Amino acid sequence: MTSFYDETSTGYTYMTWQQAFDNATGDKFTALGKAAASPTSPIDRKKPLYLETPSKHVLEVLFDDGYLGLKGYPKINSSLYGSQFMTFIASIQHPFSRGSSHINASNPTGLPAFNPNYLRYEYNLEAVAQGAKYLRKIAQTPPMSYAWIGEYEPGLDVVKTDADWREYAQNDVPTIWHPLGTCALLPKKDGGVVSPELKVYGLSNLRVADASIIALNPSGHIQTAVYGIAERAAEMIAAQWA
Repeated sequence: MTSFYDETSTGYTYMTWQQAFDNATGDKFTALGKAAASPTSPIDRKKPLYLETPSKHVLEVLFDDGYLGLKGYPKINSSLYGSQFMTFIASIQHPFSRGSSHINASNPTGLPAFNPNYLRYEYNLEAVAQGAKYLRKIAQTPPMSYAWIGEYEPGLDVVKTDADWREYAQNDVPTIWHPLGTCALLPKKDGGVVSPELKVYGLSNLRVADASIIALNPSGHIQTAVYGIAERAAEMIAAQWA
């Protein structure tokens, strides 16, 4: 590969609901988002703005030239073993569900009590279901439809209706591995944990420099944002000891 432009094994695009479906569907998701947003949460009050702003993308579609599903690659004794796959993934960029992570009171040294609350709100469930449904539409549209002979997951004979898509979403939704927000960089009055200097409120010299300070999911992957946070933290610490 001589250039990133030669990379064809993976592809990404970011879309609004209006682009993926139509204005009516976009309006429906905006209404669901407003219903899900907690009026007492400064962070939640910001989230519906992503749905109302045409330049803010809320759906990521990923393509990969291999198998990345939850069902698992066909076992060695399967007739499909050795088959070639391509995978489409729909990632919701601004979910409204907020989970929790706490110390396990009965065993403080054990695993934490973790509840992601992925599909707590109707917006999240409908977004995942319709996002997955949209992937099938892409796969069935020429010229992409010429490249495959069968749908392995979830399967054309398994998921047919909107109710099927919702059930599939409830049983098979994974994480996209972008956890953040547990130590939000916000004013303390808004529920923030760290200041613009990355220092924890109420403590004199403890900084947090990772994805946990990002209060809202960006429309995209968080890797470069985390690099930027680390660079700023390094500059602040170096300046303090200069």
